[in-house]
Amino acid sequence: LGLLLLVNSFWEAGLPLTAASLRGPIFVFGALVAFGLAVRPLGLIAAGPLAIVIGALGSDEIKWVETILSAILTTLFCIALFKLALGLPIPLAPWLLGY
Repeated sequence: LGLLLLVNSFWEAGLPLTAASLRGPIFVFGALVAFGLAVRPLGLIAAGPLAIVIGALGSDEIKWVETILSAILTTLFCIALFKLALGLPIPLAPWLLGY
């Protein structure tokens, strides 16, 4: 899909990149880095919402209630999927529950 989007981008003219249009990718990349750095010491319970909130800062149309609700629900889904269903050794909250 990414390759298809890349090829399609050469045929259609789009908006030029400006400093404001780089805000989203920078914050999304920052969210990925923050998640990677925080998941081991803080666990999935803290790293998941942290990444979602940082990623949401990439938009100038952020709605905090929806962002926090999405962070909570997505983190609960990730816990259910990765920890419970798949049994992956991802720490939930080492600072609270131990590894």
